[in-house]
Amino acid sequence: GSYDTVAFSTKLETLGASIQYAIDEDNVTVHMRSLRSHLDEVLSLLALSLREPRFAGADFERLKKETLVALQASK
Repeated sequence: GSYDTVAFSTKLETLGASIQYAIDEDNVTVHMRSLRSHLDEVLSLLALSLREPRFAGADFERLKKETLVALQASK
């Protein structure tokens, strides 16, 4: 979409909202929290994130590093 990771997070924070995703082998779970007064705008952001995901190289590398650290810690 039109937001990078920081801009998307900042927009959600400004609206007092959050969107979280969890994915495993069989399921995708989305959890959204929003003030009623901003529900339409937060739903639009949720739709944007699902229809036009933006996953920049730097974000991928950050998540890759976090995942590797978590895997090492679990050994």
